Amino acid sequence: MRTKIINAQLAEATAAVKGLIQKDSLNPFSRVRLDAVGPNVSLTGSNGDMQVEYRVEGETSADGTLVLPGAMFCRFVDAMPTGPIEIDGEAGKKVKISGGEGVTFRLAAADTMDYPVMAGPKAGCTAFDIEAFVLKEMLRKVKFAAAADGSERAHLCGVNVKMKDWKLEMTATDGRQLAHVEKDLQESYTGPNAPHARGDARAPREASFDIILANKTVNALFGLLDDNRGEPVTIKADAKAIRITAASWSMTSKVVAGAYPAWNNVVPKDANHTAKIGRTAFLEALGRAALAAGDNKAVKMWLKNGAATFEARNDISEAKTMIAKCEIGDEGCWSFLFNPKLLKDALDVIDDDDFTLSFREDAGGPILLKCSIPWLAVTMPLRIG
Repeated sequence: MRTKIINAQLAEATAAVKGLIQKDSLNPFSRVRLDAVGPNVSLTGSNGDMQVEYRVEGETSADGTLVLPGAMFCRFVDAMPTGPIEIDGEAGKKVKISGGEGVTFRLAAADTMDYPVMAGPKAGCTAFDIEAFVLKEMLRKVKFAAAADGSERAHLCGVNVKMKDWKLEMTATDGRQLAHVEKDLQESYTGPNAPHARGDARAPREASFDIILANKTVNALFGLLDDNRGEPVTIKADAKAIRITAASWSMTSKVVAGAYPAWNNVVPKDANHTAKIGRTAFLEALGRAALAAGDNKAVKMWLKNGAATFEARNDISEAKTMIAKCEIGDEGCWSFLFNPKLLKDALDVIDDDDFTLSFREDAGGPILLKCSIPWLAVTMPLRIG
């Protein structure tokens, strides 16, 4: 292989894959794979559960494939001066990596057969297109509620992604909070995998799957989507794997084994008390009260007479604040004791000026949050009074 790549572009590629590189030098996933064919150069990294291929443009005079020590290759690229980087070598031998100011590194290349390429979804699975910014926003609106890695309930350590009747749904929960968002793709679909008219013989089968993406996959995908503004991505998935493809990269990932719980069961179906509240004012008041919440992280809120009052205290401090922009659906007085972080995390992901808080006082159960977009969040309070 002999190719020349602009430093900044190759640095983007190494940044996209370096988080997957394993530290053990004997692990095949401690390596990266570099492919160059004409003007197309791609760098691939994998950890066995997830694989990212990042594509850049180069000036290639000799096509080829190299498998290189991943961590060292990324460090060499980061240390290169601004300008083009030239990579020259072949499998099984030392590869020369050179740049401006007389900087030269050499790395031993492994046999190309030593690099394990991940299998993606099975051939023939349906695909669909979605704008990158829409996918990113959907992930942002739910991923905060996923259980942290290491939880005993491994199937909650990620986001449930479901596609049916051209409606994409995402759900995440850790048992204390839940978030759900959905998007009808029928109207916004414009890509080559769009749902054509039912009478069109060229129309693809309707995409249908119900999978769980691990937190690491979600976070890596979220970061990759930063590089896409307005362009569509193509998603293919089956019961074992998912592949997301954009203009400059593709990600392949295994999915989490197991069925996602019936999240609808924790959403209050007949909440008989509702309050419409100004989001910005609510968050400001909540933040002020939380300053005095102390280690117990508890804030008390009252809803009464068109106002929401917040109070928190500990051994050395206390805080009390109120907002008047609160339309309560009845004349009762209701109080809640809750962890302020749970409500803040949920409300931070929406941009609406107002949201609706609903609950049932006799159930002592969850608080339901909704806004104008097809999104809802559920928070378990410490107590409803």
